[in-house]
Amino acid sequence: MPDEEPQESAPTMFDQRSGVDWLLAYIVRMAEGGLEVGVTILADGQMMSGVVISGKKFFVEVGKQIGTAPSRTPENKEIVEGLGTIVGNFAQIYTRAEGDNILADDTFQPAYLHLRDAKPILAPTSVTGPGALWRVQLDRISAYTLSTMSYG
Repeated sequence: MPDEEPQESAPTMFDQRSGVDWLLAYIVRMAEGGLEVGVTILADGQMMSGVVISGKKFFVEVGKQIGTAPSRTPENKEIVEGLGTIVGNFAQIYTRAEGDNILADDTFQPAYLHLRDAKPILAPTSVTGPGALWRVQLDRISAYTLSTMSYG
């Protein structure tokens, strides 16, 4: 019998890019399916706390924020609204084909974590007021906890 070459197995959720935690990647996958969960992360020495949301929701919300930003002239208002529409349309990147269930896709390898109501945690105080939308590369996150944190 001739020597058979070993079959390469299909990647699983445990096979993430270098530096990406498989559990955090799984949480992102669940967020793409609709889950929203509080998280606090440490990325490049900065601690942030917020709610994990889908990439689609992130771009829709960023588009709305840009499109409704104050402008000084009527011409600028048109530009701002147009830019908001363009950025909001990036949400289509995260639209999957009908019947394509992201929750069943064990090969999903996200690159970014998207947060809503994100606030930096700065000792001994933290930023007050509403949080912001925030996007961070998964391979830049060195630590996390599945809860939100704040000082004060």
